[in-house]
Amino acid sequence: ILPEFKFLCLCLTDVDCVKHHEQIDCNKYKMLPLEERFCYDIYAPICGSDGKTYSNDCYFCYEVEKTNNKLKFVHFGKC
Repeated sequence: ILPEFKFLCLCLTDVDCVKHHEQIDCNKYKMLPLEERFCYDIYAPICGSDGKTYSNDCYFCYEVEKTNNKLKFVHFGKC
């Protein structure tokens, strides 16, 4: 196996490796007041800087706003 191919295969099995340059954009969730928002139930885990795993970007962004932007994105996947 070529070294480049081996690296690619290893990265494709590791969510952090594939998406390490991505961030979460919470702006789309700020359009409605907090009391009018609801989150969908699709499981796409996100690890936050508090060490907790959030079910998806909606739940993560809700917590980001509640903490006045102190909560930060760490990586995709479980913590």
